[in-house]
Amino acid sequence: MEVSMTYDVILPDWDAINEIISDSSLEEIAEEIKLDFESTTDTWEEAPDFTIERINRRSISIGTDNPIYAFLNYGTSLRWAVMDDNFSSKTRPGNIKARSGYGGVKLSRGGVELRGQSVMNRHGYKNPKPGIEARRFDDAISAKWQKEARKYAEKGLAAGLQKAGNRIFRWLKRT
Repeated sequence: MEVSMTYDVILPDWDAINEIISDSSLEEIAEEIKLDFESTTDTWEEAPDFTIERINRRSISIGTDNPIYAFLNYGTSLRWAVMDDNFSSKTRPGNIKARSGYGGVKLSRGGVELRGQSVMNRHGYKNPKPGIEARRFDDAISAKWQKEARKYAEKGLAAGLQKAGNRIFRWLKRT
């Protein structure tokens, strides 16, 4: 007489686990990334709004449609503004934390900001100034989160497995 037992390996339902991970980790990461974008404008008097938009189950977009932010992020080849002689930028390329700076757009004798081609031309500035050096905030934030995202994914996986419990994750089943 032979006695035997058979066990089947039941693999986890990765789609269900991924759904749990996506819902918890992705939104948490998006909020943290949004804070990083906001830190680039901590010193602005009129900071842009940053939004989070769900693209699909595994993708979220964080950004702003503020044109001044785009000028700083991507840089410009020309600048139709005259800056104060003591101007010091509040941001640096590749750095996501704003710092204290000083100065701003120079004022004419009549108190008009020397900003825009027509205003500059009326005040004797016929040529644009050198452009804005690209800050590439998006690249710096992306590089940071390439490193940070792993710990959120591991945390999300652990939470997903715990939430899924035996319903999804059983290694062996006696048949």
